[in-house]
Amino acid sequence: MRFAFISDEAFYRGPNKQWYTTAGFPSDFIAGELPEMTRFTVWIRKKVMANGEEARLFPVPIPPGVEFEVLGPEKQRSGLIGYSGSLMRNLPRLLRLVRNTDVLWCKLPYVFPAFAFKFARTDSIRCVQIIGSARESAQSLYPHLSWFAGWVDRYVRTAARKASIAAFVSKALYCDYGLQCRKSIIFHYGMLRPEQLNLDRKDIHKPFRLLYVGRISVEKGLNFAIQALSKIPNVELRIVGEGPFAADCRLLAESLNVVEKIVWLGHLRWGQDLFQQYREADALIIPSLTEGLPQVAVEAQCQSLPVLASEVGGLRELISSGDNGILFHPGDPDAIVKAVSVVTQESVWRRLVEGAKRGANSHTIEKQMGRFLAEIRQMWQEKKRQ
Repeated sequence: MRFAFISDEAFYRGPNKQWYTTAGFPSDFIAGELPEMTRFTVWIRKKVMANGEEARLFPVPIPPGVEFEVLGPEKQRSGLIGYSGSLMRNLPRLLRLVRNTDVLWCKLPYVFPAFAFKFARTDSIRCVQIIGSARESAQSLYPHLSWFAGWVDRYVRTAARKASIAAFVSKALYCDYGLQCRKSIIFHYGMLRPEQLNLDRKDIHKPFRLLYVGRISVEKGLNFAIQALSKIPNVELRIVGEGPFAADCRLLAESLNVVEKIVWLGHLRWGQDLFQQYREADALIIPSLTEGLPQVAVEAQCQSLPVLASEVGGLRELISSGDNGILFHPGDPDAIVKAVSVVTQESVWRRLVEGAKRGANSHTIEKQMGRFLAEIRQMWQEKKRQ
């Protein structure tokens, strides 16, 4: 089996030719679940690791007994022009790859995965994983190009219909894109193993510790959480992440006189460094304006941490308000104030912790991605028998 994973995430090449990612990549698990695999190709955005960056990145495991290769554009600029130029330079190589691949896994609505799916062999097993609303993603990135958002949305719907199997990170995305699929499955991209779960959470902190984990960009809504912080006593906010909106958020914190209530932790390496922050917090906050199903929500549940989240996307499915977290209206600081005021009550907090614990075991990589890979293997075995 010649297998290819096509995505838009970044891999960093270290001085020892080892590849690293910011959030881990389970290449060993994928290869282990597909024992017929002989070649494993990953197509991503390639970057060179800067000095001292190794401490914040996670090494990509090399699966034993499999030819493993990493391909993709290097030094790609952001924006529509950057993607267009990168596509023109790298499309021939991408076409050679997909035409010599038996099983293709494309993460949509990203650019290179979309082209990979379009030009893949029709006799190959073509899998798509839809991780967010194509229209909303395109509109947030290019608000002045409404025609582009519509085109991307129509293309993703077509790909989902034509795919051998279409995977969705939430029921909402399935209902939007998957009702006419040949075969579909719902699973999120959680990567924790059973031994990484933490079901031992005892005491609430004073002041109460809110945690934000993720990219700091406009659509993530961190500014609304900072505005809410100015109205809530005895609460501190720990922020893990970096991004283009970070400077604006720091200025907002200064203007609202909440600088002393915020701890900026920057980017933390996925794994124990990040998990320790989950364990030291009292609740995770996800104030996003739009989401598919963010991995951080799953990771928090696996650490028995209640989640306060905007009522958007797959968060409405993962979070049962009043059981394992609290949902609030997106873009509304007063709604965040109300949610935090509720969760800081110790009796409520303990109930939400117990709710998070009950669902933790269902979020492991074996229970989620393992089901998807089992479907792929079954299709491969059926194809070989024909």
